[in-house]
Amino acid sequence: DLVLQMDSDIIIKCNCDVIRQCASIFERDPRVVSFAFPIPSKGGAALQHLDKSGKPFRFEIRCSFLHLDRLVAMLPLRAHDVKVPSENYCIDNGWWHTLDYNIQLNGMKSCRGDLCTSCFLHPPNEFKMSTTERINLLIVSDVISQAIATS
Repeated sequence: DLVLQMDSDIIIKCNCDVIRQCASIFERDPRVVSFAFPIPSKGGAALQHLDKSGKPFRFEIRCSFLHLDRLVAMLPLRAHDVKVPSENYCIDNGWWHTLDYNIQLNGMKSCRGDLCTSCFLHPPNEFKMSTTERINLLIVSDVISQAIATS
């Protein structure tokens, strides 16, 4: 099973069957546990597992597909940044850092790449503060949807 997890304020442009394309990525590589939904770019990027500095891609918290069975197989997740002794054993820096750590610990990987020119936008928080900016955000969403309808 694949899960698309994303922030509630994400704007998505899809002009193909991204679910089928993403599923094929997971089928081709049994070590992929997460696939980042692409951001807008000029031209498609090939499937990548390493960033420009050669480090493994991190889990994309804003908009990613997760392979649920592979994620569950890594349980229980080990938290590498828990301060012990601690009263409440809080995970520092967010849960996604724990997922990154466990993906590497288990020999799994996160990847990025092109999904037939589909992409996501994560509006900056300042776009959500005022009524005017929220209206502008709706206009951007509408322009994206029109681009999908005409492509």
